[in-house]
Amino acid sequence: MQEQFAGQIDIVGVGGSSTSEADLERFVGGYGVIDLIHVSDTDNSIWERYGVFSQPIYAFIDDDGSVEVTRLPVAELPERVEQLLAS
Repeated sequence: MQEQFAGQIDIVGVGGSSTSEADLERFVGGYGVIDLIHVSDTDNSIWERYGVFSQPIYAFIDDDGSVEVTRLPVAELPERVEQLLAS
């Protein structure tokens, strides 16, 4: 996704309160997503701000600050991002 939409979107991974720094590092290394921004949300303040209730879930935040939180199959993410970019 980051390569496909480079310069058009930013992707940020957010680990929940039960995710330790070591767990986050293992996840990042294991999935090869080293070039993405990753945030540890140990107090769940980010999850709460955007209404995230479980993982995996995606929060799309538009330039105007509007937020859409949704659960999608990974295969549908590129199509959803294309739709958002076109709107």
